Amino acid sequence: MLESPRDVLGILKGLLPKTQDGFARSCAISLGELPATAQLVGTLDKSGVDVLVDSSMLTIGSPEEGKLDVGDAFCSCLVTDRSDGLYTTVVVDEQRVALGVAYSSVKSISEAIRSGNGVYHSRSRGLWIKGLTSGAVQKLLRMDVDKDCLRFMVHQDGPGFCHLNTRTCYGGDSGITALDALLQSRKKNSPPGSYTQRLFNDSKLLESKIMEEAEELCQAQTPNDVAWEAADLIYFALVRCASMGVSLTDVEAHLDRRARKMSRRPGNAKPKWTTTTENAKELPGTNDEAESTSDIVVPAVAVAVKLVSIR
Repeated sequence: MLESPRDVLGILKGLLPKTQDGFARSCAISLGELPATAQLVGTLDKSGVDVLVDSSMLTIGSPEEGKLDVGDAFCSCLVTDRSDGLYTTVVVDEQRVALGVAYSSVKSISEAIRSGNGVYHSRSRGLWIKGLTSGAVQKLLRMDVDKDCLRFMVHQDGPGFCHLNTRTCYGGDSGITALDALLQSRKKNSPPGSYTQRLFNDSKLLESKIMEEAEELCQAQTPNDVAWEAADLIYFALVRCASMGVSLTDVEAHLDRRARKMSRRPGNAKPKWTTTTENAKELPGTNDEAESTSDIVVPAVAVAVKLVSIR
């Protein structure tokens, strides 16, 4: 009968492939009916073995006989050289922008997992539920660990993470992240005369501006002009997103999913946007005469759509 982590390791040493530093990190074992303890998980992790535990054998925040607390198991894989036993925790948003640094304990980690919120350990007050008094609450999206350091990915509500009511402890956002945040706020509350609010209220104007800026980006010839027109197009595209309740995070999620795809479509242009004579041969209704009289063939339907949109 297997009674200790040492017994399990003794068997694994004869079965699993080894590397210079121990077992290959790709190795994973299922304990089956063997009682899982935090000590066992931690010992195997230090030897490069991932442990698979059936969800029915897990508990969160409430001790149960014969079950493994998720927080205890998670912390068993951590190390710290701090005398207080705390773990440095980097807090980032959905774009992985650092909001600030906090500290975590076994108790705060368990509570964060249980509640799904940003929960930390304050060195002066103990358990710290972010936003409990300020309203700047955090929804915990993901936890990552690098042995002696944690990373909490959160959705930050309210003015921000910093006690000075700024979004980060390192100054304001910039670039696309800042633009998205501004547009999302404009959607809820715009000052009088806001051009962004005008775009929200006039979908035809917004549609026309998107196509106008896309055309100008395609026609730009210098690096500076390309950057200028791209900035315009990104602004109007994000206004469109905000008007439909779509955030930059939603867009990035689609990009991440596409990056993981094993197969992709050819990516050819749709017929109404095809302009070269080479591609025009594949379009219904084109002929040799049209190809011989012009280097650029624009389907009539594309012209009609363009004119209607601009009006």
